[in-house]
Amino acid sequence: MTQHNPSVSLPTTMPLMQRISTLGQQLAYARRKHVLLSLAGLGFSLLVALAFFLLGPGPAALAWLIFMMVVGAIFYNPRYGVYLIVGFTVAADGVLLPWYPMSKNLSSPESIMYLGRIASFSPLEILLALLVLSWFLRLLATRRFTMPFSPIIFWTLIFVAFVALGFAYGIFRSGDTTIALWSIRSMFYLPIMILMVSQYIETREHVRVLFWSVLLGLTFNALYGFYFVAIQLNWAYAELNEIAEHPLSIQWNTIFLLAAMLIFLARAEPVTRPMLWYTLLLLPFLLVAYIGNQRRAGYLVLAVALIVFALVLFWFHRRIFLIFVLIPGLLFGTYLVAFWNVQSAPGALAQMIRAEVDPPPDTRDSSSNLYRDLENDNLLYTIRQAPLLGIGFGHAFYKPFPMADISFFIWADYIPHNSILWIWVQTGLGGFFAMMMLIGVSLALGARRLFQAPPGEMRAFAFVAFSYVLMHVLFTYLDIAWQPQSMVYLGAMLGLISVFDRIVAHPVVVPSQRWPWQPVPQPPPGLQQL
Repeated sequence: MTQHNPSVSLPTTMPLMQRISTLGQQLAYARRKHVLLSLAGLGFSLLVALAFFLLGPGPAALAWLIFMMVVGAIFYNPRYGVYLIVGFTVAADGVLLPWYPMSKNLSSPESIMYLGRIASFSPLEILLALLVLSWFLRLLATRRFTMPFSPIIFWTLIFVAFVALGFAYGIFRSGDTTIALWSIRSMFYLPIMILMVSQYIETREHVRVLFWSVLLGLTFNALYGFYFVAIQLNWAYAELNEIAEHPLSIQWNTIFLLAAMLIFLARAEPVTRPMLWYTLLLLPFLLVAYIGNQRRAGYLVLAVALIVFALVLFWFHRRIFLIFVLIPGLLFGTYLVAFWNVQSAPGALAQMIRAEVDPPPDTRDSSSNLYRDLENDNLLYTIRQAPLLGIGFGHAFYKPFPMADISFFIWADYIPHNSILWIWVQTGLGGFFAMMMLIGVSLALGARRLFQAPPGEMRAFAFVAFSYVLMHVLFTYLDIAWQPQSMVYLGAMLGLISVFDRIVAHPVVVPSQRWPWQPVPQPPPGLQQL
């Protein structure tokens, strides 16, 4: 019998267990693993019985069972927890899916996981805390206190430190504690997601699974949005203002961008065909929901991202750029110029675009623009009153310039649309500087990773990650952006950008040549030179 080399240790999948280096340790580990998995299966069966006994055979019991399965996945392998947290979170939307529990407090009566008024935390927050706990326990068990570090992680930690100081300063100045907590809680999701993605997304396959989790989550709310517009509203677009929360549009934008990248790269580079066909099948349903949400900010940031997409094609594939981007773009630009002022059937598309860019007076969009202009004036006035320290969280910004009454939005006096100026108002110059450094470093590093990405699907993933960060930054100037879903998605993309070079450099197993007449398999390309 061949003896196991004691100098070689094998990794274990179970937490709090050392790596094994002998046959006896391997057998003991297998027995312990079998016992633990058997106990886990028995415990899960008991939980299923208890849930259906206490809650009845309804959606609440199913939601709690899924929640417990995610908890089990987090402790079995935190990477699975990252996938599930991202997927279940991007599927959430407080307007389109008010019953969906992931980012809703357990004290929210509309959530199907409602427990009572005392439970003022969400399933997302519980899962993030357990994910950090699982990571910490594994650090203790393996005694490997290594952590990937990047400028993005550094400036994120500086930023949330100023957010914490703004909270303390606001409470010290007798601010409303409840409002202050609601204002900042989702910002602390950002560093957790960046750290966890940086720690556990290590290979190209991991990146692929991460994007599948995003796709499946966004598919859920996109199909529900299609059902809402097509079935419940019977295609009555004229009666719609929106169907979902504002940031959902920029998250849907990433599906358009991924589909475009996979379509055009497929002509010249190897891409993942299942993901390509999946996005193509999803696009018609997504487009219906996307138009129904009617977010001008979503259209604007998508246009900017498409310009970046055109630049990427120009850099890597000039012929494809010329045939599919430049010539159609010039023709479409000529059409807009010719029909910009023409009120006719052929000019309907041009008039639709003009209404978004320059809305006529006395319309909803025009009133919205006026409100935001006045709101920005009030924010700038507040900044001038307290430029260094800000006013702290829990305090309303000053309003020397009267604005329209939107009291139906209960946070109107505390959370403005311009999420960039809001940070300066609440945290002062230090928080604003840290946020701008985080934005600048993220965009610079994201652009570098995009043009260094190897051909194929990794280039598509790098483009989507960079594009989402860019779109989110632009969106923060126009609308409320510091929401749970946005922070989780943004954190995942920033974490991916932080360690993208390490992921690409990770060795890839090259399949062996199966038949003599087949070409010898080649390793996938690595980082490209700029």
